[in-house]
This record gives sequence, structure tokens and C-alpha cells, in this order.
Amino acid sequence: MSDIENGDVNAHVDPFQQTYAPEQAVADFCLLKASWILRSRGPLSKYEDVRQQHPDAYFSGGSVPKSVIFISHRWDSLACPDSSGKQADAIRYFLKAILDISKGLTRQSTASDITKAELLRHGHFQAAYFYESGMSFVTSDSARGWTTLHSESATPDRILESIGIFYDYSSVPQDKNSTRLVEVLRHLHNLILASTKLILRHPDDSYEERAWCAFEVAVSPNLDRMQCLPIVLRMDKLGDHITQEEISEPETMGFAASLIDPTNDFKATVIAIAVYYFMTLDSLEDSRECCLFTTRRAPNLFKGHEKLLWAAYSLLKRSSDEFQSGRRLRLSVEELVIWAMDSAALKTSYRPDLLYVGHMILYHRFRGDAQLARLFAASLVRVLEGRTTVLNYFSFEESIPIAGMAPSKVSFTFDD
Repeated sequence: MSDIENGDVNAHVDPFQQTYAPEQAVADFCLLKASWILRSRGPLSKYEDVRQQHPDAYFSGGSVPKSVIFISHRWDSLACPDSSGKQADAIRYFLKAILDISKGLTRQSTASDITKAELLRHGHFQAAYFYESGMSFVTSDSARGWTTLHSESATPDRILESIGIFYDYSSVPQDKNSTRLVEVLRHLHNLILASTKLILRHPDDSYEERAWCAFEVAVSPNLDRMQCLPIVLRMDKLGDHITQEEISEPETMGFAASLIDPTNDFKATVIAIAVYYFMTLDSLEDSRECCLFTTRRAPNLFKGHEKLLWAAYSLLKRSSDEFQSGRRLRLSVEELVIWAMDSAALKTSYRPDLLYVGHMILYHRFRGDAQLARLFAASLVRVLEGRTTVLNYFSFEESIPIAGMAPSKVSFTFDD
């Protein structure tokens, strides 16, 4: 019996009600080895070239990474996501910072490698959070960070061999006619759910206007954000000292200063950063034009998030009223999704992608109301099967809140 049929308020994390094993993800997605990326130079090449020239760059067979970093980024152009190589260099900076931290924690570093003060630089700060709180790719234990769960893999000589990197241009076929590409994209949300998100940003990057980027931000394994927060890496600030104004409100600057308490040792400082990152930084992002450390909170995860939810919800409510009164006889969920995405000013370079991405975003953002999410899950399945999404009956009734929860009552039938 599904979560929805069981009466749970929250819908299943997967709209297709499926589980997804790490071994399947490695088979579906070509995950790059962090160690190989750090050794490489220049922009990361497209999948077909890496596959042919550097087959050892990927995890394969029975080799499964202990943690996966999903790179979310804005492409520079349709032809190439990173013509200047700045994105690749930012990823390398982050990976080198992780290695530095591992060395520091095992006392294999020298003053020229990393000190406590270096942890309060953009790049190392985020790396400390990932080291302490990043998600495990091979277990469902979300209460502890991946290095706690897999301490044997967090040593300097093994840590980068234990981390997989998903970078779309290098990890999935770039041939638009590839049948494998279509199948892979159907499972992309599963990979996001099991990975730590690393979002590459810079001011005026139009990241939040892109539907695929919004999708990557919107897909979350839990609605309370109790797992590792998405990590924002500002490419324009890498290596800069972090100011107290960037990580605290005036009234909490004393707490921020405690991050570099002289009585803290290196490990205590890493832990303090992880705790502070999780407890404080997401609220500070709400007022920033371009996020610094993590994403904003709902309902403003991205600029059009609130408009998207309002547009979809209001049209559904109005359509339900019209169905009940007999003024409306048909409703296309596809048209509703496109209208909501356009209302949020979310764009894709390939217009048909908007339908798939829109269904996914709406499913995951309404997942806290299982009955409502069920509509978008059912419609998405029909879109992928090439069937109609026209409804010949729809009823949407908001329920009275019980114990802080307000599940809706939703009934619908498709025009088959």
C-alpha cells in the first residue's frame, strides 16, 4: 500500500513510488571520481569525450562512492556549460578544501596547508560543513554525516576516492537523441535525493530563472530540511575571508565570533562551523539577492517559488469550484503546469522540458499534502507514457487542520 493510500500526510519522496539502490544509480549515472577531477585541468569535457579518453574517471561496476556531490549550476551557453573553466576550478577548490580538512583532522597538515583561520574562508567554510554533515550515498541514516558513518573512508589517502561527483555535462550523454539520456533523466530526482547538493553561483547568473535549476533546488528528501542543507559555493568569493556580517545578524555576532574561539582545536572548529551552518545561515539567505552559503527557505527557495505555488493552487481551487457548479467540464493538468511555470518566470532552453520539470517541482513542493501531490504524480506518469492529462472530473477540498496538519481531499478522473 502506498503512503498516500495509507493516509500519511506526506507523499512518497518518489512520485513513482519506487526505491532506488546506490548500485543502480552508479549504473544509470556516470559519477566522476573526485580524485580524478582534482588532477584534471581546464573545463570538464562532455560525457562522450571523457568516456572515450578517461574511462577510469568514473565509478563503475561494484564500486560505489560513500558520498555523492550533485553539482547544480547555470550553463554559460547551450553549447558549453563552462567555457572559461571557472566552474571546474571552483569544484577543484572545494575538493582540495575537503582534502585539506581531512589532513588537518588527522594532524597531517602543516601551517602551510591549513589552519583554523583558513576554515573561515569561502570554500573551506562550505567544505567543513560537507565534511561534517554531508549525506551518505549508501545508507539511509540521515542523522549523522557521511564521515561519521564511513570514518574509514575519510582519511586523506582515501577521502577523494570515496566521493562521487555528478556534473551533468560529463555524467550523462549529451546526444539529445540518445535513448539512454531519456531513461537517465527519469531517475535524476532519485540521484538528487541521495546526494549533497553543491550549487555554483555568482551575482547576476540568472540561476533562479532556470527551470532545471529550480527543479534541482526543489527536490528534497525531507520537508523539514533536517538533512544536509544544499551548499552554495560563490565562485566570485572563493578564498576570501568570511566577514561577521556575512554569517550573522548584529545581535548574534558574538556567537559568530565563537567560531574562531582560540580555545577551540581544529576539530572543534569544524564541528562548530557545521552546527552554525545548519542552525543559522539559512535564515540569513532570505534577504540576499544572491545566496552565499545555502538556499533560501520556503516559500522562497527560488525567486518564483511562491508565485509558482500560488498559481497552481489558485487554478486548482477555481477549477474545482467550476467543476462542482458545472461551469467547467475539462481541465488539462499539462496546461496548468505550464501556466504555473510561466507565472513563476521559469524558463528552459528546450520548451518541452518545462512540462517534465514543472510536474516534478510541483510534486515535490506539494509533497506535504499527499492527496494534492498525487494529482501531479499521476499526471507525470501519463506525460511520460504519452497519454492525455485532461481531467473530466476534479474536486479539491481543503480539510480542517488537525494537530497542525491540513491534508486536502482531492478526487479526480482522467479523460481516457
